[in-house]
Amino acid sequence: MMHIVQNTLGLVFNRLQHFGRCITLLAWFALFSLTSASANADAPTLHHNLKVTLDPATHSLNAQDTIDLPNADGKESTWVFLLHDGLKVTGPTGTVTKSLPGNGHDSESVPIQRVSVRVPASSRSITLKYSGKIDHSIGATNIADVSAISDSPGFIGPDGAYLSDAARWYPQLEGGLVTFTLQVSTRPDWTSVSQGARTQNEHNKDATSVTWNETNPQEGIYLVAAPFVEYTAKAGTIESMVFLRTADPALAKQYLDATERYITLFSKLLGPYPYAKFALVENTWETGFGMPSFTLLGSKVIRLPFIITSSYPHEILHNWWGNGVYVDYETGNWAEGLTAYLADQLLREQRGEGASARRNSLQNYTDSVSSEQEFPLSKFTARHNSSSAAIGYGKAQMVFHMLRLELGDRVFSAGLRALYEQNRFKKTRYSDVERAFSEASRRSLKPFFVQWVERAGAPALKVRGASTILAKGQHLLRLTLEQSQTELPLGMRIPVIVTLKGEENTHQTFVLMSEKTQSFILKLPGEPLRVDIDPEYDVFRRLDRGEIPPALSQAFGARKATIVLPSRAPADLLAAYQTLAQSWKAGSEGTVDIKLDSELKQLPKDRSVWVIGWENTWTSALTSPLQTLDARLESDSITLGTNVLERAKNAVAVTARRDSNSDQSITFVGCDNVRAVPGLTNKLPHYRSYSYVAFEGDAPTNKLKGQWNTDMSPMTIILDNKNETVSRGKLAARPALVD
Repeated sequence: MMHIVQNTLGLVFNRLQHFGRCITLLAWFALFSLTSASANADAPTLHHNLKVTLDPATHSLNAQDTIDLPNADGKESTWVFLLHDGLKVTGPTGTVTKSLPGNGHDSESVPIQRVSVRVPASSRSITLKYSGKIDHSIGATNIADVSAISDSPGFIGPDGAYLSDAARWYPQLEGGLVTFTLQVSTRPDWTSVSQGARTQNEHNKDATSVTWNETNPQEGIYLVAAPFVEYTAKAGTIESMVFLRTADPALAKQYLDATERYITLFSKLLGPYPYAKFALVENTWETGFGMPSFTLLGSKVIRLPFIITSSYPHEILHNWWGNGVYVDYETGNWAEGLTAYLADQLLREQRGEGASARRNSLQNYTDSVSSEQEFPLSKFTARHNSSSAAIGYGKAQMVFHMLRLELGDRVFSAGLRALYEQNRFKKTRYSDVERAFSEASRRSLKPFFVQWVERAGAPALKVRGASTILAKGQHLLRLTLEQSQTELPLGMRIPVIVTLKGEENTHQTFVLMSEKTQSFILKLPGEPLRVDIDPEYDVFRRLDRGEIPPALSQAFGARKATIVLPSRAPADLLAAYQTLAQSWKAGSEGTVDIKLDSELKQLPKDRSVWVIGWENTWTSALTSPLQTLDARLESDSITLGTNVLERAKNAVAVTARRDSNSDQSITFVGCDNVRAVPGLTNKLPHYRSYSYVAFEGDAPTNKLKGQWNTDMSPMTIILDNKNETVSRGKLAARPALVD
């Protein structure tokens, strides 16, 4: 199974701004998957003995595959394999009875043929010889769609070869798993990479011959070849490998060291790493792919300094979840959310940023997923747009976080280890996940999983009242909470944090809520001054706008929006803005209108609005919304807090909420440098979590980004009548799940 580095290769997009290609490898390169067909539970696991010669000049391969078959009980049998239609099967004589046309194209737009092979009763293997051309171009994507990434099922060419499982480059038994030995012959200046352990590596003046062996059942076979410079080291008993396009010992050492560090970390938490090696492979185009035992990252991606501490550990962890324990997609893709939680969230948790990470995840869900777009986790298979990613990654992360808080770290960790140990190299359902944690906790977790996995939607939590009572010397807090969503109420464990008079540390407890409106009486060890409901964002829910700052995610996720262009802008700049608007419209899941400022007598009131260009006659509409945020837009500059940015030197974007409706945003984007507009078009969608950003130069390069401070949250109630503001007391430190 191949995973696109999602939540983490999301960081790349939020920062690819630094070099011009953005897809949240930091925020969201990561963070969707491409998968092969689900395995058929009745299909046997076959072993392939493959010998392949690649010819880059003709974009072709020549192959021989000896397939070991299970015992047929002394009977003649017939096997049907899927194979790329561009490959001609040449043998063995009398075995291949016919070549049947496939269904035209499979899910990856690869033409296929069905090869029917008659096997005599005495045979325990078959040998197929085939050759032909595989050359599928790398598809273009809309740069405004953060879930999009350029991809190809497979190609062989002068710059390199990439053959995914989807290319049908070897005979595939539909729905079956495979083990294999793969010998690859290539040009003398090339080498090859696949899954498993390398058992042969011979180079001479005429050719390179490399053999890879994988004894664990796999969902498919991947093959990459190019003129690589190789670096290796030991990560304990695991081979750590780096394959680069050009020599770079310093960069290679960073990745080799990181491989050892993260394999050690995740092995401590989950159990032994399942493969013989892990390799970083530099790709010919910008990707964030994760295959069993290696990851395929683009040249720019691997040189981003933050990737080693964000996307890279995410891809290593996928060798436990997704590439070590397989996903049964019929019941939902649980592996993406669990991987994001145990890699992306865990590493931020170790840096003391767990609450911030969860808030960003919940804000993204709130801004990106409308009630019409919601679906249960049991229906999530792969990320295909922002709303599906917010569910399959964001909601799933929060569900695993709530499960952890429900069980405690010790039992949760035991459940993780049981899940891995019981299901290695098996198709695994959400019910298997439930069973592992139920056994670890010695209680049924079915109600928890039914509610959070099989039900769509999210609760919307509100505080309806909070007051104090002094009864017989005992301080009591009466608290009333409401679930304001239209759907039925959900059962939730809601943290309640109380700041007490004269106490530095807060009183921390929780309430169990299961009704639409519910009141609680809490006994307190002192006089309460302030109460905070879920201040560390431990509950999956739709956030109140007052809890979160305005962010570009609200503008890009709007169900209805109008982009207003400046009619007075120079012709070349207006044309660039029009391209920007069309790109963002194409990448939107909502309804987007594009208008010139001269076409409007007033801004529409029923939607979010983008005001594009310093020359726009509607820049005045931002005056009032920005004033409340300590920002000011003028004809030649913009002030963001203490930062004053000159119009002539900066491309900027700033967002606020409309005065008339906090569910709608108004966003200004200005860039007088026409050469920078294409880069801004590309990059800005990947800065969704920020309230304002600024860029400079033609690339352009990010120079400033930030979030507005939020006022007092509606989830906070001040109980001290003598003070309008009371600072929250100190929260108890939370240890990370693993050091």
